[in-house]
Amino acid sequence: MPYYLQAALCALIFMSSTFVFAQTNANFESETISDPVLFMKTNSTAEIFMKWNPYHLSNGTYNVTKEIYRTNSDDPNPIQSSDLTINSVLSTINLNTSSTIVTYTITAKNNIKGIYDIPLRFCGGYSPLLVIGLNESEVDPLIFYNYFAALPTCPAYTPPADQTIINYSGIISKDITVDITKIPPLKQIEGFVKGHDIICKHGFVHLKKFSDNSPACVKPQTAQKLVERGWGKSMVQTTWFELNPIKCHAPWDEYWFKKSPTANTTIATTPSMIINYYFKNNGITLFETRESPTLHTVPPPCGQPAEETYYFLVSESDVDKMVKLGYKMLENQPPPHLIELN
Repeated sequence: MPYYLQAALCALIFMSSTFVFAQTNANFESETISDPVLFMKTNSTAEIFMKWNPYHLSNGTYNVTKEIYRTNSDDPNPIQSSDLTINSVLSTINLNTSSTIVTYTITAKNNIKGIYDIPLRFCGGYSPLLVIGLNESEVDPLIFYNYFAALPTCPAYTPPADQTIINYSGIISKDITVDITKIPPLKQIEGFVKGHDIICKHGFVHLKKFSDNSPACVKPQTAQKLVERGWGKSMVQTTWFELNPIKCHAPWDEYWFKKSPTANTTIATTPSMIINYYFKNNGITLFETRESPTLHTVPPPCGQPAEETYYFLVSESDVDKMVKLGYKMLENQPPPHLIELN
């Protein structure tokens, strides 16, 4: 198959797999994600300068023309409009030349505005979004997030030349960072982020309401109560850990006195406040904390195992952190008749 037909097939497969937002990475759980985005004014002309380098010199040619696609659309076809065009000085390059620079000219007319994609690189390569006539604040951040996180399905084909963007004219490249936790759960659903991939900000957990399957991000203590009341189902897998600390040297007490700005003040504190402070600063969300009742009237001396054992319910995503901190994972539920620390 000629190179230009292979390239066309690649572009079509690339577009159909990348811009259907429901096909974003199901395992993508980062709260923030960043990528460069190109911005240009409407009613203007911009240029992209790209260098092509054949992997192996040969007597063939390769089609290097580009097309523009709508990002927020299920239509895999390129835009066919005189209001937004992209043209190149060369339509093909000779593969017997070690390096060729091609200039792509983008023209936006008649006040056209929107968010577009130009597959500047081969399938899965860096192809930044092109925002025309809009500021960053005017673009739905979910569009950025879904595009940044998309996983294209690429054909078993490699183009004969590598391509590198070397410069722009009439375009500004800006690094955009999106914090998905600032987007409400319902809007994440509406934006084609799958329900089980809802990402809550740190310290909150994902619940699904039984009555209408709508998502919610709530504090772990609230989540536990709502689940017990039958309001909804937790979408987070959890694990119990235990620790019998050394008297006078519990890790949360030592951390509190070293790190907390209120440790040596007269501000009142409770054991649960100190424990929560310790785990929060170690990046661990506690769903529940329980303590075994004290059975002895005379406590053991400092340096000996404490009379209490503590139990902590955490997300499976925090299991490695708990193990590294020295906590023991429970294979079963903790024993009955424990005291719950709120």
